[in-house]
Amino acid sequence: MTHATTTPSLQDLLIQHIPELRRFARALERNRVAADDLVQETLERAIKKMHLYQPSGPFIGWLNTIMRNIFVDRVRRRKLSQAASLDAASHHEPYRNANQVDRLVLKELRLAVDQLPAEQKQVLILITLHGMSYEDAARRLDVPLGTIRSRLFRARANLEFRLDPEGRQRAGRPRPRMPGEPSVRR
Repeated sequence: MTHATTTPSLQDLLIQHIPELRRFARALERNRVAADDLVQETLERAIKKMHLYQPSGPFIGWLNTIMRNIFVDRVRRRKLSQAASLDAASHHEPYRNANQVDRLVLKELRLAVDQLPAEQKQVLILITLHGMSYEDAARRLDVPLGTIRSRLFRARANLEFRLDPEGRQRAGRPRPRMPGEPSVRR
């Protein structure tokens, strides 16, 4: 008796990956509603663009790429429509005495993470928040392992610079190269 292998339908593939997409969206978007919207938009776009899928890599990698592109577009639109600052945000929160320093530090960290380029933010969240191995993150994002290491290094360097620029100068380390900035060899 032989068993015929059936290829899962598009609907089955999409349903199978919804939990992973939701986790990834929640890592990118702190707001649950925005994360759910991101998943829905990703699924809609995947259905519309299914004819473009090349099965050379994992299907979840393709879906993650769609989600990442949608997220980057959203971030760009947000930056154009409003300029958020730590000072402006703190005026709208009620005064809290307990753990206030911790809250300010976390808020500053959250702002610094939000300002990272999407690729760096993605890798940082997958590895530090979700505890993924470098190899799993590389498979999930469908990029080489060296790219994961490079993005994580840059994310950490950018965070260090944003959170303590004087500390980097005292240590004699240069400012990290920002995205789009040409590298300068000395």
